Amino acid sequence: MIAQAQRPQHGFICYARKDREIVWKLREHLSAIELLHGFNFWCDESDIGAGDEWEKQILEAIGRADVILLAVSSAAVASKFIVRKELPAIRQRYTDNPNTLIVPVWLSPSDRRTYFFKRQWVPLCNGELKPLVKWPSLDDACHQAEQEIEAQIARYYGPADEIC
Repeated sequence: MIAQAQRPQHGFICYARKDREIVWKLREHLSAIELLHGFNFWCDESDIGAGDEWEKQILEAIGRADVILLAVSSAAVASKFIVRKELPAIRQRYTDNPNTLIVPVWLSPSDRRTYFFKRQWVPLCNGELKPLVKWPSLDDACHQAEQEIEAQIARYYGPADEIC
């Protein structure tokens, strides 16, 4: 286990709007992590209220995040907002707090070199990295990603609380 940081308080999911359907399926699976570890993954679509300044809200959420998931796809790689705003904010968050856990999640075939290439990506299928959309079942892929993400959170922050 890594020298443990305090328990995570906030999570953040960085994704392109075009990937909404896949990301929301992944979020269903992440709800177990939220319940077990006692924090929520912030997501623009559900956490920005009417009248809020969306860019400000996104950057503030990144600045609070202890766990950041990068949902990588060709749409994310092509997103000017992600590349110019979110990725620099995520890098700054890590610089300010090196205990921030950053996990790239490969949604669909894309150039992975632009997104924290030196980090371990998820999900793995039989030991090989495989985009979520290339699995026979999206549910199986999301479940595998959730398991790998939860293992990393436990490694960084300690095991989950028992809920029963």
